[in-house]
Amino acid sequence: MRADDAERLRASLAARWWTLVIRGALSMLFGVAVLVLPDISLLVLVLFVGAWLLADGLLALALAFTHAHRRFQVLDGAVGVAIGLIAIMHPNVSGLTLIVIVAVWAIARGVLQLLLAMDLGSRKRGAWNFGAIGAGSLVFGALLLSNPGTGALAAIGLIAGFAVLLGLAYISTGFWLEQSTGVGLSHEPSRVIDRRRGQ
Repeated sequence: MRADDAERLRASLAARWWTLVIRGALSMLFGVAVLVLPDISLLVLVLFVGAWLLADGLLALALAFTHAHRRFQVLDGAVGVAIGLIAIMHPNVSGLTLIVIVAVWAIARGVLQLLLAMDLGSRKRGAWNFGAIGAGSLVFGALLLSNPGTGALAAIGLIAGFAVLLGLAYISTGFWLEQSTGVGLSHEPSRVIDRRRGQ
C-alpha cells in the first residue's frame, strides 16, 4: 500500500477510535463475566461466546465501511459474525467443538490483523499495535488447536483470559489513536488528512 493510502487508512481508524474502545470493552466484559461465573453451563458459555463474536464482528464491519481500504476489516467482521451466529444457532455443542470454534476465529483474526498492520506500514506505531494483536491471536488460536484435549476449566480460563487481554489491547489502541491525532467523536477522516497536509 502506498504511503498516502496508509495515512488515509490510519486517519480513518483514528476518526473511529471509539469503535475499538467498544470492541475492547465488550471483550473484557465477556472475559470478566466468564471468570466470575466459573460454574456456568457449557450451553450458556457457548451463547456467551457467540454473542461476543457476533457483536465484535458487527463493530468491525461498522468500522470497515467508513473508508475505502476495508478489505481485511470486512473479512475480520464477516468471520466474527459468521462464527458468532453458528455458535448462537447451535449452542448444544461439545466442549471440544467450542475450543475449535474459538481457535479458528482467533487464527483468522490474527491473520487479518497482521495484514491490516502491513497495510498501515511497518514503521507506524499503530501498525505495531495491530500487529501485536494479530500475533497474540495467532498464538492463542494455535495453542488451543494444539491442545484440543484441554480440560473444560482450563479451556474456559484460557478463553476468558485471552478475551480480557484482547480487550485491553483494543482499548489502549483506540485511545492511542485518538490521542495521537486529536480526533474527537464528531471529526471525519478527511479533516484529519487535510490538517496533516497543511502541517
